[in-house]
Amino acid sequence: MFGHPDPYHHTIQDDVDKVDPSELKRVMMVTALSSLFMANSADEQAVELANETLLRGYGRIAKDVDRALKMLEKSVSSGNNLHKSYKEAVNIAEHSISREQEEVLSGKIFCQGKDAIRYVESLAKQLHQVKGELLQRIKAYYQFLCYGIKQKPRFIISLSDEEKEAKKLIPSRNPVFTGPLSNDYLIEALGDERIVEKLPLGGNLAYEAANFINGKRSLLEVRNALSAEYGPIELSKVKEYLEILQRAGLVRINPLE
Repeated sequence: MFGHPDPYHHTIQDDVDKVDPSELKRVMMVTALSSLFMANSADEQAVELANETLLRGYGRIAKDVDRALKMLEKSVSSGNNLHKSYKEAVNIAEHSISREQEEVLSGKIFCQGKDAIRYVESLAKQLHQVKGELLQRIKAYYQFLCYGIKQKPRFIISLSDEEKEAKKLIPSRNPVFTGPLSNDYLIEALGDERIVEKLPLGGNLAYEAANFINGKRSLLEVRNALSAEYGPIELSKVKEYLEILQRAGLVRINPLE
């Protein structure tokens, strides 16, 4: 839809005269048709949307599992802790299934009848069944790799003391924190001109860390979601970042009740 690479994008020369009229028409058409579909959706459209979401979700899950398996393989070749990589690989698969279940169930908002709701929920249950198969596949590959390096596989995944503590902490967003976070806001709120340099997370990691905070996920679950999407991240860095947001009045980290 967008004609990148655009040499003017996000530059001082990114003016109206650089806009491609054809690209604007495509954007307008996609937006208008999507809005029309959602505004006039009934059970038939809700089911159609759920089916399409599930179909594309299978594709995303396949890519995630492939990434998990490659992580295990790379762990062997690089000499890293294979069991630690197994733990991260399982996290990737579990997060992937959970994410796609939420995507499918979000289509219930367009359902009007009970039959349509039950059908959408049945699709989410199908993903739950797939979860067991994917975890078994990762487990089998982990076992195969362990035997190859004469190492006994450890299938039980346990939490460290640090992870146990993080599981008891529930971050929630201040209601005023509704959009992307400006670095200028942090500088002003904390009175520290160099705070951006001190942030343990930046870019998409910082952006998504805030998005994963919903008042229900624990600090550990936020870390696991980030790691599943972007690769293993130290729990201490996620905690430090959220503590900075808490000092700025944007987040509260509450003990689990």
